[in-house]
Amino acid sequence: MSDNSDPRNPWGPKKGGSEPQSIWEKRRSPSNDDMIGDFQERLKKMMGGGGGSPRNAQSIGLLAVIVIAVLGMWLFTGLFRVQEGEVGVVMRFGRMTRVVGPGLQYHFPAPFENVIVQKVAAVNRIDGGLEGDAKNGDTDTGLTLTSDENMVIISYSIQWRIKDVAEYLFTARDPDSLIQVAGESAIREILGQTQARQALTAGREEISTKAHDLLQKILDAYKLGVQIVSFQLRRVEAPKQVIESFNDVQASLVDADRLQKEAESYSNQIVPVARGQAEKINQEAQAYAKETVARAEGEASRFSQIYAAYIKNPKIVLARYYLDTMEKVLKSGNKILVDGKLSKELVPYLPVNELRKKKEENKEGEKK
Repeated sequence: MSDNSDPRNPWGPKKGGSEPQSIWEKRRSPSNDDMIGDFQERLKKMMGGGGGSPRNAQSIGLLAVIVIAVLGMWLFTGLFRVQEGEVGVVMRFGRMTRVVGPGLQYHFPAPFENVIVQKVAAVNRIDGGLEGDAKNGDTDTGLTLTSDENMVIISYSIQWRIKDVAEYLFTARDPDSLIQVAGESAIREILGQTQARQALTAGREEISTKAHDLLQKILDAYKLGVQIVSFQLRRVEAPKQVIESFNDVQASLVDADRLQKEAESYSNQIVPVARGQAEKINQEAQAYAKETVARAEGEASRFSQIYAAYIKNPKIVLARYYLDTMEKVLKSGNKILVDGKLSKELVPYLPVNELRKKKEENKEGEKK
């Protein structure tokens, strides 16, 4: 054929023609720009039809605003506030990442991160024993066996606070119940080593102290992150079945304490008096000993001097001793010396009563 533009010719026109040599040249590969443009056209059709109308542009802008607002609200949910006495534990996919203090804080919103706010400064309280079990209608568990095989009913209160929030939150599933069980175990162990008499009277303070130390030791072994502030044994009493017997025992113990205090008071009163009297007698004895020794030493010194004088002049010493002896004899005797010339003129008179009285006075003077 002479027609150079036959479209049915798969090999194209003859040489020298102006049309493409093949129909495959009309199907060239699309470029990147063509692909992007095609995607934009399809997106516009999905959003509502025509290509470049103002209505479609307004819809796209509104959608963008909504998306940004939702994103902002989602990011805003990450803000949280921690009050005084609290800490915030930030969790990322269930694992603790950090602990934050009081103030306005931020964490990446859920589902990536969440926060647990826990009070750490507050002092918590757990009641146990008779009062704690009575709320649940159970009073048998308040009975505790003592070392002397007696039963007592107890009630106690435990005050505690959190010292390590990570251990408190992630060591035990229910830390409050664990503290209560450990407290009951501690008080039963201590009472099992204590006699009922001591528990009912003056041993409560010592029991509370021992239970406090034992409970803290147990919780530290569990790594519960809890500090025991106080363990108070509030009440210890006998069971109702034997309350009268226990009251009698208690009364006898009170009487025993009273008598013991009276005995101690009497002892405190009489012992100082006895010690004072003993000290007085001791001092008098020492004074008498010193006086006797001094007198003996004086007599010995006087005898030595008299003996020295006797060696020099015996006659004078003997005459002096004679006169001294006669003075002592006549002084104590009931005799009256009268001049011989006057004896004939005097009337004989014997004053018997006066002589006896004088004799008794001389005897008393000698005793003194």
